[in-house]
Amino acid sequence: MELTLQKLRELGLDTETGIGYTGSPEKYIAAIARYVRCCGDNTADIGKHLASGDLQRYIVAVHAVKSNSLMIGHNELFKAFESLEAAGKRNDTAFIGENSDTVLKRYAEVAEQLRPFAASPAEAAAPLITLAEAEETAGELLAALDDLDDELSGQLVQKLSGYPFEAGDKEKLAQAKKYIGDFMYDEAAELIKELQSNIK
Repeated sequence: MELTLQKLRELGLDTETGIGYTGSPEKYIAAIARYVRCCGDNTADIGKHLASGDLQRYIVAVHAVKSNSLMIGHNELFKAFESLEAAGKRNDTAFIGENSDTVLKRYAEVAEQLRPFAASPAEAAAPLITLAEAEETAGELLAALDDLDDELSGQLVQKLSGYPFEAGDKEKLAQAKKYIGDFMYDEAAELIKELQSNIK
């Protein structure tokens, strides 16, 4: 693990900060893996909101990547996304237009550099679970989110996906999973609370 952390430091990451935020070297590596996996979706979201001129959603999307960059200790990208967020809040569309593409390109480069540290086997489909198991899992998941336990939350949301939800609820669960990957625990909890009432 120390060799892995040394390689990450050589790539410019502040591993002490990352481990401080995530709680352990293992959770830190898991956070880096999520950071890499989410890069494509996050870039697409930011680009979509930029193209449509939806400044509020642009700010939210940029804020999420800013926070995740800080969490893995990539101070360069944290500061870059922080500047885009600040520009959005002051309605400085000229700055956003001039700098978004450059920052997103750098984000993609960093994600590619970190890809070797994010290698993990593909997630298998979750085994089917019963109504009682789904109710219990949803309760445990809310508690894990309240405790900011990203590792356990990830395991529980995967287990909950084994319940045969209707299509709309499956989309909510997928969004909750994405929120957990982005460390947006409050937003994930709101969706899980909605799903709880539909477990029947």
